[in-house]
This record gives sequence, C-alpha cells and structure tokens, in this order.
Amino acid sequence: MGATPTRTTVTAQDVARARAAIGDVARRTPVLPSATLTERCGGDVMLKAESLQRTGAFKLRGALAKLDELGDACAEGVVCGSAGNHAQALAFAARTRGVSCEVFMPESAPIAKVEATEALGATVRFAGTSVDECVEAAKQRAAEAGLAFVHPFDDPDVVAGQGTLGLELLEDLPDLATVVVPVGGGGLGSGVAIAVKSARPEVRVVGVQVDTCAAYPESLRLGRPVAVHSALTIADGIAVKRPGGRAPG
Repeated sequence: MGATPTRTTVTAQDVARARAAIGDVARRTPVLPSATLTERCGGDVMLKAESLQRTGAFKLRGALAKLDELGDACAEGVVCGSAGNHAQALAFAARTRGVSCEVFMPESAPIAKVEATEALGATVRFAGTSVDECVEAAKQRAAEAGLAFVHPFDDPDVVAGQGTLGLELLEDLPDLATVVVPVGGGGLGSGVAIAVKSARPEVRVVGVQVDTCAAYPESLRLGRPVAVHSALTIADGIAVKRPGGRAPG
C-alpha cells in the first residue's frame, strides 16, 4: 500500500502529538555529563544517552509515531529498508502494536543487528549494498503485498517522533546552547531542530556527517537532495547516499 504521507511538513505541534503517542513504550533517556569532551571543548558537554533507549537507538521514537498515525492502515503488516537501527526499532514497535514486520537490510549489515531484528520477530531479507537499495526493495514489497511502508527518515510522522528527543533536551537542559546531531537521512536532525528551535530559536543545531558519505554540502548548495556515490564508512547507521527531501516545516 505504500502508506504515502498525507502531509509534507512537520510542526512543533506534531512533535508534541508524537510524544503523547509513543510515551507508553519509548523511554525518556538521561542526559549524562562527559568529563573528557568537556575538557577538550572548553565548555560543558552533555550526552543524550539514546543508547539506553529500547532497541539501543533513537529510531524507536519515529517508528512508534508512524505506527500510531497509520492505525488500521498497517493491519496487514509493515515493511522497511534499514542498515539495522530502524529495522530493530520497527520490529519492536510492530511487535508492541501486534502487527507483522518485514525488513530489507544491506548484504553487509552487521550480523548482530540482523540477529537482533530477527529476535524481535521480524522477517529479514537482504537487498544490495546500501540503505537506498533496501528502501527501494521495501517499497516494492509494500506495493506487492499490501504492507505499509515505513521510511527510516523521509516521513513527517517519523521526523515528528524523532523530534521528541529535542523536547527532552529542552526540559533537561535549561541552559542549552548547541545541539550536535549525527545526520544520515536527516530525520533526527530535522525533528530535533523543529522541536528545539520552535521553542528557543537562539539554540544552534549542528548536523555532523561522515566525510566519505557527505551528501549535504552539495544538496544545500543546490537546494535539493543530491546523492553521493560512496557510502564507505564503519558508521553504517548514517551511511545514507541521499538525504531526505521533504520540507521540514
């Protein structure tokens, strides 16, 4: 079925609604001080411990938000393409909500992530060598089998879900000055920027990506998503050749 989003932008109100939708499952993760980074940077550095989130990453927030928005539209099951973190998140969210889940992962996906996804009840299939190829395979599967496709980042409901992390930062760090976010497709960066800057425009939100898979400089220069040819990096979770293209808000 594809589950094409009916809206293309995300607002602070969307993030607030997502927070209510995911609160029964997603954990509110702590903010922890880093003595080493504080010393190196010359200012207080705190780490948002999303490694303590269920499934070990922030991705669960977006997956839960999307399933809530889909409602009965995902009754036949959901499918996604992912390097591993979104796969585990969607598998966990689907199990929690009582729907089946299929996942397409790159052939080079870490065995630990593949096994973890299968352990959560998902059916894992392999497609190509990149996240982009997996996403396309998942879209095709959704169309053939009547499943709801859940994009790992380029979806307003997913972006809103990831933005709930930003709301927690605002509440836990009253003197927040800068947020540094890893960027692959841009779902987390967009969601956090919307949540944080809607409430406190003076806070800087900085995206950091791998220089061997740096699609953003050219994409920003041209004003549209531009793909890069290489995704060679051990940071497989952000090895995304083409950023998301939906307007953030």
